[in-house]
Amino acid sequence: MKSILLDSYSSTPFGLQNKPFAFEKKKFETKWLPLRRAFPTCELFASIDDDLGVKNSSLVARGLYPDRVKRQSYDKTPSLLFLIPKKIISFIKILFGIILGFVFLIFNLKFKFAKDFISSHLFITNSNRNPLPWMNYFAISFIEKNIDDIDFIFEFGSGSSTLYWQSKGKNVISIEHNKSFFDKLLPYLSPKTRYLLHEPSIISNSLNTAHSSKYVGYDFTKYSNSIENFPNESFDMILIDGRSRAVCLEKSINKIKKGGYIVFDNSDRDEYKSSINRLLHEWERFDFTGPVPGMINFETTSIFKSPIN
Repeated sequence: MKSILLDSYSSTPFGLQNKPFAFEKKKFETKWLPLRRAFPTCELFASIDDDLGVKNSSLVARGLYPDRVKRQSYDKTPSLLFLIPKKIISFIKILFGIILGFVFLIFNLKFKFAKDFISSHLFITNSNRNPLPWMNYFAISFIEKNIDDIDFIFEFGSGSSTLYWQSKGKNVISIEHNKSFFDKLLPYLSPKTRYLLHEPSIISNSLNTAHSSKYVGYDFTKYSNSIENFPNESFDMILIDGRSRAVCLEKSINKIKKGGYIVFDNSDRDEYKSSINRLLHEWERFDFTGPVPGMINFETTSIFKSPIN
């Protein structure tokens, strides 16, 4: 019988010479059979490494063929019904961790960052609806400790900080470059706060002094020169948090009182470092990095104290 089957492989029209795997045929294809009706007395075919539901039926399992490569049968792959509950449990654990961390922030952080983040709206406020400058909490804490000695403030860049100085009863002069934002903030300001709009002029091929891709071709000379209208040593604090900050810093040096402060937000940015090091290297420096009201990222603010002598 074996010799008859082997001889039939080479002569079959079905291309069975690629034996033994090409020998699989549909049940109604019987032309290849040398014996059309017969009961074989010996094993004709056996799987090499798959038991096919019958334990120890493969050649490897019976030790008749070397087990060269270990493999996992498809029937051992976890089913989708098994995987879905595990993924749900993992998601619940992650969500629980996030909620637990957020609760920790709400009740344990010194500056109540999470409460303030939830409470922030059009202008940045804390959980008591009091305005806060848009800089990190550690810098705000430093200002809070020294604000009693501060009266006259000039700021490049308006917003929640303007409302903050106003709430503390300070004399504020605030410069803004964006008219739509200027119009939005103006109704919230008291007559004591001096609010000035200096929009940039458009000059083709001008340098990008604002360090922003939105303002290529715009000139902020009028904006940065606005502080020159005031006498030297006019201000207890100057906040630089707007456009053309490097130029604004240069214009501000002589306008600060002895022992006064320059607050420079985002001082860690590369485009500001050379100007800061060149102009303020003799000033006392305080660097603060941390979370910002209404934001989830950390930012750096540096506060410089003018030499008394």
